[in-house]
Amino acid sequence: MLEDVRLLGAAQALVSASATADLLVVGRRGTHLGATAHALAHHTRCPLAVVPA
Repeated sequence: MLEDVRLLGAAQALVSASATADLLVVGRRGTHLGATAHALAHHTRCPLAVVPA
């Protein structure tokens, strides 16, 4: 676990952080991916786990 502060939009900050991550874990609400999880599914540079919130 790493604490990091970035002054970017959520998806952009997480994609940037994924460059040095071993795994990125995000939650989702409902049955569909939100905008952030959808962007991450297409742009992360590490494995991505999307779990129900």
